[in-house]
Amino acid sequence: MNLLRPIALLAISLVAVPANASPQSGKVANYAVRYDGGDRFHVDGRFTVPAKKLSLFFFPTERSPQGQADYIKSLRAWDSAGRAQPLKYLGEGAWEGTTGPIGRVEYDVLAHHDQDRWGPGKDEVATHFDDTYFFAGNAFFLADYSWPEGPVGAKFDLPRGW
Repeated sequence: MNLLRPIALLAISLVAVPANASPQSGKVANYAVRYDGGDRFHVDGRFTVPAKKLSLFFFPTERSPQGQADYIKSLRAWDSAGRAQPLKYLGEGAWEGTTGPIGRVEYDVLAHHDQDRWGPGKDEVATHFDDTYFFAGNAFFLADYSWPEGPVGAKFDLPRGW
């Protein structure tokens, strides 16, 4: 592997579910991530357990008062039957469907997190440095933290040689 080429690192940290949640036999959610060039990543999330509220870790900064949510662009959602699901932004990095649970989302993440001053210990939320991207899962993947405990799938479509 040529370390001088851009690489993508991802720390998935979505395990914030109630301790008494029942385990799922299949995946709770599947995310497909595509690098679209520049600092843009496209995410397609499909949920086997419909989401009531989707959230990101919330840590506001002076430049980004909505924290990591300021880096989510072109967010669209559908219900489990494939009908468009309008979303309402609740603030503090959270969205909910206006007509019911969410079965799928698509959105872009702009990897400009390194332009913020996140404070002590918060630089790991998401960073673009040198030829590397690093994202903590709870700053990248919209998730419902009331989902039952279970596996989450993530597939990356990255340029050849990454």
